[in-house]
This record gives sequence, C-alpha cells and structure tokens, in this order.
Amino acid sequence: MHRLHGFPDRSGQRRLGPAVAAAVLVVAGGMGGVIRADEPAKPARRSVATRLSAETERAALAFAAAHHPELTRLFGQLAENAPEEYAKAVAELDRHRDRLEKLRARHPERFEAALAEWKLSSRIRLALARLSLAQDPALEEELRSMVRARAELRLAPLRAEKDRLEKRLEKVTRTIADHDHDPAAAVDREMAAVTKGLEASRARARQLTRRGRPPLDAATATGGRNTGAAAAGKAGGKTNGDAGAD
Repeated sequence: MHRLHGFPDRSGQRRLGPAVAAAVLVVAGGMGGVIRADEPAKPARRSVATRLSAETERAALAFAAAHHPELTRLFGQLAENAPEEYAKAVAELDRHRDRLEKLRARHPERFEAALAEWKLSSRIRLALARLSLAQDPALEEELRSMVRARAELRLAPLRAEKDRLEKRLEKVTRTIADHDHDPAAAVDREMAAVTKGLEASRARARQLTRRGRPPLDAATATGGRNTGAAAAGKAGGKTNGDAGAD
C-alpha cells in the first residue's frame, strides 16, 4: 500500500474505489480530469507524487480539517486508491489555502467573506460530485440552498459598493443643485473660501512695514535697484580712475 508522508493505514475500512477519487478531484478544483467510476486507479508516478512535500501536505490537510472536515476524510480515501491524483488534489487545495492566507495578511477585513465563499464552493463541488454518481432529490435541494447562500455572499460587497456610490451621487447632486439654485451665492461662498487668509496676509504686511521691513516683493525690487546702482558706481569709478591715469 502506497502512503504519502505517514498517512494512516486504513486497510480495515471499506474502500470506495475510483469514484471517491473523482469526488475529491471535483471538490479540490478539478485537477487531473475526471475519473470514471468503472476506470481502475492508475499507479502513481513517483516524479509527481514526490513533489508534494510533507510541509505542503500537512498545511493543506490542516486547512481542510479546520474548515471542511469531510474533505479531509475523502482525501484519506483518495490517498489509498489514487496516490497520484491525491498529490494533485492536495497541491490544488494548498494553492487555495495560500491565496486565502495572503488575503488575510493584506486585507484582513475581506478574509472571512472569502473563506466563507471557499467553504460554500467546496461543499457545492462535493454535492455535485455525489449527484454525478447518483440522483438524490434531497441533495439537490441542499445544493440549491448552498448556491443561494453563495450568491448572497458574493452580492454583499456589491451591495455595499452600491450604497457607497448612491451616497456619493446624492452628495454630488446636492452640490450641483445648491449652485444652480443661487449661482451668485455659490460664487460668494467660493470667493470667501479663496480669500480666507487674505486679510491675515495684509495685516502681516502692514506690521512688517511699520517695523521698517518692507514686504518680500518690495524688498526684492529695492534690492535689485540698489544692486544695479552699486554696479554702475563701480563701473563709473573704474572709468574715472582710468581717465586720471591717462
């Protein structure tokens, strides 16, 4: 019996054969195609099975045990009957786990909803796998209930976004209406906002003038004129000196 990374020996339990492998593959996300119930399990290729590390297997199975225990039991049966497909399904499950863990780290506020959707999707795929093996009206009704719950879960963020946009549109509409109702008053409000600090600037300029320090633009202009006069004086002095020498 081929077992991966110390998976417990279940030789005392009834084997469900390749049909279980098909069910688990559907639940895990459809890796490796669908195995027919009458198709014998293919022997494992070591090259693929060994690529599933013990760390990956433990993390994926722990994730399934925490959030979908029934999936863990099916993986145990799959490990006995189709180790190669088991490795593929566990690797796919680990990719879902990794995606959700990254989401929790980056956007913790979205994690619970994403996890709930994954759990519902996992249960939906498992129900579909069972229905592919046998018709069951009760299971069909349960499937409908789960699909309805998942649809509501997916609509929740859209409803929230719709509410946000409606509030934004209401604010924009109110602003436009206020302007159109009295354009002059709207311009007065804008003018008041634009010139809010103007009086304070004027007061500061008057204070600097009283202290003998002209405002910045006047000082700059005066400095420019003084600099030009000094340069002209130097040039004139040099000319007079040269004339005296002559």
